[in-house]
Amino acid sequence: MSPRTGIVRDLRFLEHRPPPGHPESPERLEAVYAMLDEPELSGRFVEIPPRAAGPVELAWVHSEDYIRWVAGACHPSIDRLSADTYISAGSYTAACLAAGGVCAAVAAVVSGAVRNAF
Repeated sequence: MSPRTGIVRDLRFLEHRPPPGHPESPERLEAVYAMLDEPELSGRFVEIPPRAAGPVELAWVHSEDYIRWVAGACHPSIDRLSADTYISAGSYTAACLAAGGVCAAVAAVVSGAVRNAF
């Protein structure tokens, strides 16, 4: 049986670094990646490389002002956008890749390359 579940993953997702103890920690994602690399899971998934979502795709969900604000707010120190949302230097890139990864996953499902995707 050929692999039919797609997985979008990229080490650049780890560049979103909220403060220690936050549920979006890169360590959580590293643990998922390590599990996916276990020999017993080898070959069971189709890797779907993410691409960065462009301004038009981001504007399907967010205003242009918000996109510019978030992009400009990402700097080397950790900052807080809201009570539970933190950003760091790599957050905007990771977010664009995540949004583009969703688009790539949907395209893979619609084309029949995979049955479903995560």
